[in-house]
Amino acid sequence: MIPQLKVGAVVVTFNKCAFLKENLQHLLQQSYPLTTILVVDNHSDDETPMYMRQMINDYPQIKYLRLPCNAGGAGGFHDGMQYLFKHTNVDMAWLMDDDTMPTVDALQNLMIADDHLHHKYGFLASNVRFPDGHAALMNVPRTTNDWNEKLSLDLIKVKTSTFVSFLVSRQVVIKVGLPIRDFFIWSDDTEYSERISQQLPSYLVPNSIIIHKMAINRGVSFNQEDNPQRLPRYFYSFRNNLYIERRHGKTSYLRYIASICLQILIMPFRKVPYRWRKVKILIHGLVAGIAFHPTIDYLD
Repeated sequence: MIPQLKVGAVVVTFNKCAFLKENLQHLLQQSYPLTTILVVDNHSDDETPMYMRQMINDYPQIKYLRLPCNAGGAGGFHDGMQYLFKHTNVDMAWLMDDDTMPTVDALQNLMIADDHLHHKYGFLASNVRFPDGHAALMNVPRTTNDWNEKLSLDLIKVKTSTFVSFLVSRQVVIKVGLPIRDFFIWSDDTEYSERISQQLPSYLVPNSIIIHKMAINRGVSFNQEDNPQRLPRYFYSFRNNLYIERRHGKTSYLRYIASICLQILIMPFRKVPYRWRKVKILIHGLVAGIAFHPTIDYLD
C-alpha cells in the first residue's frame, strides 16, 4: 500500500525502557511507514532519557517530549496529541502505551480500513492480543447494537476502545477535542472513545494485530486485586467513571453512586484482600467524583 496520509505515533512511557525499546523497533518496521514517532515520557527516572537521546540522533522521525512530572496516561496522550498536531503536519495520530507491540502490518491494515471507509469515521482500533495469542482481557472494546453493519469489510462497529492502538485523525480531534488530562489514569480512553463514537461511527479492525505485553492476562477487578501497589489507582477509576456516568444522564449517575455506596456497605463483610483499604478508596473516589468537573481542551 502506497502511503498517502501521514501518520504519527504517540507512545506514552514511564519507567519501562525495556518495553519502549521493543515498541520502537516494531514501529520502525511497520510496512506502512510512520512519518513521526513521538515518545511522551512521564518523567521517567530510569535509563529512558539517555536511550531517547540516542534514538533521536539515529532516527530523524523520532521525537521526544519529556514532561516535567508524571501526568499519567491521560496527561501523556493529551500533551502528546497536542504536540504532534501542533509541531508536525501529520494527518493522523496512532496512540499506544510503551508495552504495545504492533505486528509489522498493523498500521497498514488500519489504513486499508481507512481507505474502505473513505476517511469517514471516528476512530479505528486494533485487535489486541496477549503474548500467548489469546484476547487481551484488559483491552476488550464495547460493541454497538449494530456491530455487524460493516462486517463485509471485516470491520466491527464499537462504542469504546482502549489506547492500545487507537487511530484518530486531525479533523476528528479538532471536532471533539483532546483526552481529558485531569483523568490522570484509567477510563480516559473509555471517555474519549465514547465521546468520538457518539458523534461518528467507529470500528475495530480485526486483522490489525497488536501484542500487549501485560504481566497477567486479566481484566480489572477491584474485589480480586491483591497487589497493594496497584490499589491507589482504583481511586481514579471510581472518580473518573462517576464523571462518565454523569454525562450519561441523571439515572445512570445516581445508579453508579448507589452501586459504590452498596460496595462500601458490604466490603467489610467480604473475604477479599485489603478490604478496609478498599473501603477507604471507595469513599475517597465517591466524594472526589461528585466534585469532579474537568474541562475538555481543544487544539489551538
